[in-house]
Amino acid sequence: MNAHASFTVNGLFGSAKRPDRWPDPPAPGPNQPGRFPLRRLVAISGVDSGTIETWTGRRIFDRPTGNDGKHRRFDFWDALHLAILREMRALGMQLSGRGAILAESLLACAKVHVAWEGDLNFVPERIAIYALHDVAEWQMDLHTLPDRLPRSYVVLNLRAVVEDVNRRYHAQP
Repeated sequence: MNAHASFTVNGLFGSAKRPDRWPDPPAPGPNQPGRFPLRRLVAISGVDSGTIETWTGRRIFDRPTGNDGKHRRFDFWDALHLAILREMRALGMQLSGRGAILAESLLACAKVHVAWEGDLNFVPERIAIYALHDVAEWQMDLHTLPDRLPRSYVVLNLRAVVEDVNRRYHAQP
């Protein structure tokens, strides 16, 4: 399954050689620790620990253990990934298989916008998600007007999800 993001930003996809993977941008704000335990991940993402365990077991959320034998510490992007999965579940979308790949693509979309613009304000509000002509591949569309989209599509407000996670991230623990 391939998830496609149909967007360009000021010619950033020009002829210059780009690395295969950009490093994750830093989490917003200097006032909170970069890594935190599971209980804080639950508070920031809005997903309970039982659901996190289930999603980890079903390979929807990749939660590798630390190589030093200590408990895994999480960061802002882990919380955002879980919040995106939470939103997709609320919209009735499939989370396993293609849905897990789509969630990773939405997370990458947020990371790219933060890396390009330097803050969360430029993350798109409206992402239409649909499959064309009964094809199994998802399409992510940030620009097409609703009257030009296929009959069936889901709109995910990625900026609202990011803002919710950011607000919880900066809340007092």
